[in-house]
Amino acid sequence: MELNEIKCQFCDVFIKNTPRSIGSHIGYWHKDKSKELFHQPTSFNIKCLECNQLVANSKNVLGRHLRKSHKIEYVDYIVKHEYNNVWPVCACGCNERLKFHKGFSSHVDGHSSRGENNGMYGKRGSDNPNTGKIRTAEMRERYSSGAKKSWADFNVNRRQIFTEEYAENMRNVINEVFATTDIREKIGEGVRKNLEEHPELREVFRENAIRLIEAGISGPHNSKTEWKLNPFSSQEEYMHSSWETKFLDECIANNTPVTKKHQIRIRYKDFNDVEHVYIPDFVSEQLKMIYEIKGRQDETTQEKYIALDIWCNANNYKHVLLTYNEKNKQFIELQLV
Repeated sequence: MELNEIKCQFCDVFIKNTPRSIGSHIGYWHKDKSKELFHQPTSFNIKCLECNQLVANSKNVLGRHLRKSHKIEYVDYIVKHEYNNVWPVCACGCNERLKFHKGFSSHVDGHSSRGENNGMYGKRGSDNPNTGKIRTAEMRERYSSGAKKSWADFNVNRRQIFTEEYAENMRNVINEVFATTDIREKIGEGVRKNLEEHPELREVFRENAIRLIEAGISGPHNSKTEWKLNPFSSQEEYMHSSWETKFLDECIANNTPVTKKHQIRIRYKDFNDVEHVYIPDFVSEQLKMIYEIKGRQDETTQEKYIALDIWCNANNYKHVLLTYNEKNKQFIELQLV
């Protein structure tokens, strides 16, 4: 724990000992407690010109009120009530609409600082007022203390991110966001468009997804998932379902060495010609065997298992697709379709 940190009274996370950090943490992670601790009657001093009511004490709160109650963005509200519904344009005569950033400036961003309009334009060597400037000891100390503070803040956040409570809270937030079909479709459309424009990002996203799955942060999350000690690898391994837990238990009982901690990555393309990376559920490197635990097959899995078959033939491995028969309480083999 850093000297400027305290432990949250409601969880085991360390946070910066400042009113803003404490309030932000409790307000986000412990909303029910924040109402008990901090709720006080609020007197507003900003009137909404849409409904003529005192509704806020800051522009951010007013913006939230406008979006929720009047379905209007803050910038459109400003244009409507301060500029008579006419979006202001650049004062230089180009008639470009001004960008809004905490208000409108007299020029579009960059017009007054580009080319000859820039006060430093054409100044080189001795003509440049920055030439010969040397950082003083005081300036270097400020830079150094600022860098140390940044790293301290990073370490605080890193410790918080790697706690199980933080991971569980993030899962709940993500599940809540993706619960709405419209949100899922909009996010999916944005991701697909981004990957089309920047295909190199697909590999970055793929590697990050693999790391999150291996860390138990991503992938299926329900009451049937768990971390389980695998005696064959001497490591805690993340089981994504109760069937995976049962399978590992059977392998331990039969002394069949398997692990989920392996480096087998099989690339394949789905029926939309989109490339994916398939990571087998369990691998026995000693037996040269791959075990996949699956509930059912559909059109989205055919290409994956075809790629698995090709990879196994090329690398002298065998594979088996298993499902759990709840009636007979045992694993049975599924045939590829």
